[in-house]
Amino acid sequence: MALMALTLPLPATNPDNSPVELNRTKCVFLSLVHDIAECIVGDLIVGRNCLTKPQKHDMEAAAIDSIQSLLSKGLAKDQHTIQDLWLEYELQSSPEARFVKDLDRYDMMLQAFEYEKNKDTSRSLEEFYESTNGKFQFDCIKYLMQQLYSDRKK
Repeated sequence: MALMALTLPLPATNPDNSPVELNRTKCVFLSLVHDIAECIVGDLIVGRNCLTKPQKHDMEAAAIDSIQSLLSKGLAKDQHTIQDLWLEYELQSSPEARFVKDLDRYDMMLQAFEYEKNKDTSRSLEEFYESTNGKFQFDCIKYLMQQLYSDRKK
């Protein structure tokens, strides 16, 4: 996700078509912090194995707390920034956080597409596509999804 945040053109408008200037560096940092938590607990899917949204949040919060604890013993003087960025993403409290959420969903779709294309799975991945249906907010990511759906039909 961080590479997508670093290289994709940033949207110029919010989902409501109001102008927005996204901070690319913040998008990259939000992506990295979000992925750090998932590196520890895994990329968990709410609803699978009876996992609730609050449970997932608590597991990821504990992972971020663990990282904070490790960093506080070392060199990082900005450890609060990591927790702040993670919470900003979780709460979707900024345009950058909402854009990174779209990138996260798109990344999941790219992975599903690659698994299907390479026949790395024996089961249908349609549930992944359905789980993001209508949830993309930014037009640039909606366009990328249209391209992915078009490639999927080939």
